[in-house]
This record gives sequence, structure tokens and C-alpha cells, in this order.
Amino acid sequence: MKNPTWTSGAKACAAGLVALAAVTPLVAGRRYTARADRRDDESFPGLGEKVEVDDQVLHARVLGPARGDRPTVVFENGMSSPLELWDWIQPAVAGVTRTVAYDRAGIGWSGPKRSRFSAEQAAADLEGLLDVLRCPGPYVLVGHSFGGLLIRRFAHRNPGAVAGMVLVDSAHPDQFDRSSRQRLGLGPTLSVLRQRALLMSYGLGRAKSAGETEPLAAGLPEATAPVAGARMRSAHTWRGTSDEMTAWVEQVNPQVREAGIPPGCRVAVVTAGRSIDADPVHGYLQEELASLAPGGRHEIVADAEHMTLLTDREHGQVVAKLIEEMVLSLEDSPPRPQGG
Repeated sequence: MKNPTWTSGAKACAAGLVALAAVTPLVAGRRYTARADRRDDESFPGLGEKVEVDDQVLHARVLGPARGDRPTVVFENGMSSPLELWDWIQPAVAGVTRTVAYDRAGIGWSGPKRSRFSAEQAAADLEGLLDVLRCPGPYVLVGHSFGGLLIRRFAHRNPGAVAGMVLVDSAHPDQFDRSSRQRLGLGPTLSVLRQRALLMSYGLGRAKSAGETEPLAAGLPEATAPVAGARMRSAHTWRGTSDEMTAWVEQVNPQVREAGIPPGCRVAVVTAGRSIDADPVHGYLQEELASLAPGGRHEIVADAEHMTLLTDREHGQVVAKLIEEMVLSLEDSPPRPQGG
């Protein structure tokens, strides 16, 4: 006859062993991910410097001379993108004026976010960074993709300090409502991002990509591509991207819809032709962005894709030239009042 006490104890022990067997690989995976990210930090240091801003650490790169007669150009990254993706563009624009690129909290080489992500919080963080860096306005804000939404909120908060905006294949706050293609892709994208953030946190998928070139960074300068790729495959960036994607619909779009364009602010839009080919509604929305300000300019780079506007040298030169032309055109303009 079986001893019931022994049987129940054996079952509990077996259950504990099963649980331990399930948890152990996850713990090992988290440790592996942490070690891999630290190794990348050492092997591929970011192009900028880490700056403490209101109890957060932000990674920023400042290039170019401070010119009192020319605005400072500020680059806002797209989702999951580190500042290194501007490496064809920022140094070129730095030949004519001071430039600032940075990683938002939770992305790239910046530290974790201190609060839930929103366009309002992102604008406040950027204000703090520019203050610490001693980079007063006027500004020309350059935003790629998701970053195009965020600079509109910054301009709303600082109307007297923003002289111009360049929207690089920018997101539109109504794109999920007006584009069936965008709307259908939203749910699967959110699901994939959340799954990828979870898997990457436990080291799943990391080993396969660790020695490979990140496809989205391909085309950048040879020395820069592995630096960008190291951050784009980190668990830190994937978690931050998942949070930003969730906030996009819930927080960011409503905050951008209510954000007007400051009086006198110039607007230029550069659009990837292949983005329009994939979704014609995108082209209409880009034209609307160009019409946000009187005399808005719209350039279409026919053979460009969404990411190659940054990562392809020739496409990046088109973007850089558009920014430079705006900067130089503002040099002869009357000064705009500062302040928010």
C-alpha cells in the first residue's frame, strides 16, 4: 500500500522540479541578453555622449558650429531607430549649422523611461536635453516616420522657438483611420512587437542576429552600420519600441491632432516614392502634411524606401540638401520671438 504522505510529497517535488526546469532557461536567457547588450555597449559605443536630463540618461550627438544667424537643427528618430541612422545626414548639415541628434528614453543608448511614453512627455524630455546642452532656439526640427509626429508636439509647446520643420516620410495622426492598409497592419504589428520584446528579453533570437548586419542599418557608413545594428537588436530598444507603439494610438495621435503649426513656421516634406507605391493613401497624407503651412514644400524621392531616405547615401543627400536649404533661407528672415 502506498504511503499517501510520501505520494503527495513526491508529487510536490516533481512539480517543483518541472517549474524549476521551465524557469531556469528563462533566467539564463535574461542573463545572456544582459551580457550580450553589455558586450555590444563596449564593442560598439554610440556616436554621441550620455547626458543626464531630469533623472534620465539620454544619448546625444552635437555636431557643427553654433551660428547666431542660423537655427539649430534637431533630429527626431523614427520608432526603434538610434541616432546613428542619421549618419549620412547629420554630418552634412553640420557643415552649415549646429545640429543635435539624440535617442529617446528607452531607445538606443539612452537609459530607461522615467514615466509612461507620450508625445507630451517626449517633447518635455527634448526641451530638457536642449537646455542641458545649451542649445537655445530657433530650431529647425527634422522628424523621420514616428518622429515626425513628436516634433509637431514640440513645436506646439514651443511656438516661438521653432522656425521650421522637415518631415521625412512622416507618420500622419490620421493614417490608421484613413488608410485601410495601415489599419489592417496595426494589430499584427503591435502583436509582433510585444512578442519580439518578450523573446529578446530572454535571449531568444539574439544569438542568431548577434553576428549579422542589421538589415535596417544596411547602407549606412561602414563604421556606423554595426553601431546602429547593435542597438536595434537590443532587448532595451525592443521594449522601448513596444511601449511607443502602444502609446502611438492611445496617446500620441490625439496629442498631435490638437497641436497646431506655429505662425511663420516653414514646413517641408520629403516622401519615399516606394511608400506611396505600397499605399497610395500615404501619398495623399504626405501632401496634407506639406499644406500644414503656407508655401509648404513637398519632395518625392521616387526610388527611395521608408528607411533608405536615411540609410542610403544618395537618398540621405537629398534629405540633407532640403534641410540645408531651409536653414539658409531662414538666415535672411527676420528674427522670430523666443519662448513658448
